Amino acid sequence: QAENAFKRALEIDAKVPIAYGRFGKHYLRRGLAEQALPLLQTAVERDSKRVAYQLDLARALELAGRSADAVGAYQKVCQQEPSNVTAQSELGELLRKTGDRVGAVQAYGKAAALDAGAYPVRISRAELLSELSRKEEALAAFRDHEREGLCHTVWTFIAPFIGGLCNCDRSDCLAMQATVTHQFPV
Repeated sequence: QAENAFKRALEIDAKVPIAYGRFGKHYLRRGLAEQALPLLQTAVERDSKRVAYQLDLARALELAGRSADAVGAYQKVCQQEPSNVTAQSELGELLRKTGDRVGAVQAYGKAAALDAGAYPVRISRAELLSELSRKEEALAAFRDHEREGLCHTVWTFIAPFIGGLCNCDRSDCLAMQATVTHQFPV
């Protein structure tokens, strides 16, 4: 039904970028990058100032396996709207996946600077700093986490198996609750 409604909207007025953008996003949500791409590209061409279209285009390019093009699209979003935390963090994740750890650290750092509560981004950045042998920066990132009240835990379950690493708020830390409250050491 949604596809028919979008097609009808394009038949009525094919110049309106929002119809292309929303139709492209519809396909993107369904994981259909090849159908989403031409629609999102048209939306961006018709309204290049609307960052939402560009961000969805970057996501569709990534989904289609066009990582280099996706990086360029994410960078364009970040240039146009430097305060877009989502774009910075998604760019960081894509750069990490493609092996550009230095670029990922930079993107994650920008996202973390924009949103101090973006803990997964900050943790990913600290992990990458450690992997890059930038130990002092990694330790500084973890010290910042500690100043904010985050708790670092290593979940071993049955040693020597490491089940997880976590940096979370003490009030909702499952490892702390399991160990202290329920006497079930994690």
